[in-house]
Amino acid sequence: MVSCLYNLFLFIFGLFSLPKLLWKKKNSWKMLKAKLGLELPLLSKERPALKPVFWIHAVSLGETRAAIPLVRLIKQKFPKSCLVVSSTTETGFDEAKKSLAEADSRFFLPLDFSSVMRKLVSMVKPDVLILMEGEFWYHLLQEAKTQGAAILLANGKLSEISRERFALFSFFTKRLFSLIDHFCLQSSCHEERFLELGISKEKMTVTGNLKFDTPVQRLTASEKEYWKMELGIGPDDRLLTIGSTHASEEKRLLTALLPLFQEIPHLKVLLVPRHPERFLEVKALLERSEMPFLVYSKREEKNFRERVVLMDEMGLLRTCYQLSELALVGGSFIRGIGGHNVFEPIQCGIPVLFGPHMEAQRDFTHLLLQAQAARQLSLEELPRALLELFQNGQLRARMTASGDKLIKCSKGALQRTWEQVLERV
Repeated sequence: MVSCLYNLFLFIFGLFSLPKLLWKKKNSWKMLKAKLGLELPLLSKERPALKPVFWIHAVSLGETRAAIPLVRLIKQKFPKSCLVVSSTTETGFDEAKKSLAEADSRFFLPLDFSSVMRKLVSMVKPDVLILMEGEFWYHLLQEAKTQGAAILLANGKLSEISRERFALFSFFTKRLFSLIDHFCLQSSCHEERFLELGISKEKMTVTGNLKFDTPVQRLTASEKEYWKMELGIGPDDRLLTIGSTHASEEKRLLTALLPLFQEIPHLKVLLVPRHPERFLEVKALLERSEMPFLVYSKREEKNFRERVVLMDEMGLLRTCYQLSELALVGGSFIRGIGGHNVFEPIQCGIPVLFGPHMEAQRDFTHLLLQAQAARQLSLEELPRALLELFQNGQLRARMTASGDKLIKCSKGALQRTWEQVLERV
């Protein structure tokens, strides 16, 4: 009965999602076939000889990056294993292709219909299924458990909003979470929320955040010079990266920064919207603003006098952070998003600023503010704070040093997570 109702819900969800998928996605037909289970992954012919089989499901870009150290450790400890990675979003899939070369297969996870998942799980035959952070698909878990897989949640988290939603459907929630053998969680606050949903404390371990153990490849001096030339950045330019912005946020932030452009004549902003389908929308905004700007995909048109560079290609945010003196992380100056990864700029060696709406990133917010490696500001406070930081190199250096110290002190989640995985192989 539960399975039938769940399938019906997925069918209705799929019908409503179809127009959005076809309208917004550049590879919509290919992605649609994958989502409907019409194009299941092609696994290696050597697959039957590879054991054990690890299946990691990482929803999107952030979860995929968090999985990098775990994937590499699995392949190091079990070189003859089979490892497959599934993604929900296009950005997650692209990141898996780019960063997880060790994986034997990478594919989109279809919608969680029982018949599709039964066939997919039978093809993969996982010994261990690892969910990254917090996307729970009932039929995926049920079929994996039925076919003998151990199931773990790695880098697990649960927001207060998600806890409230799960609590409304307690009967289904208990069935869903009973399928997971162990919960490896980012912090004690997430443990408390799972406890409130009835999860046994014995099934949970606070392992810490895998993102602290995720390596960031630093650019060399020559690579930085190359990128500056590519982006039309002159030797006197002062760089600010505004990353992971959402609808209406770019306009608010650029308007708030207008006085700063007067105070700092050589200020240049690298603007990186969160979603690729919004690139044209942001370009139109910049055209209306009459602010000199460059679009990355047309960088051959640069004249070095642009004030904003619109990065209209995915996967370049870390490069932008490493070229900049300061980072400003979006999704935090408007309601309903809850912020994005504010630890990433710290890993790239620069101080980070973000807005008041960080509900989805409470752990990072607390850690960075406590370490004095970041600042949380309202839109009104932003120009003055940025001016102070651009003018005070010693202050920027102290914040960077605090961030480096935090990174060193926060490692260890990978080893603690691995201990739980190893018990179930």
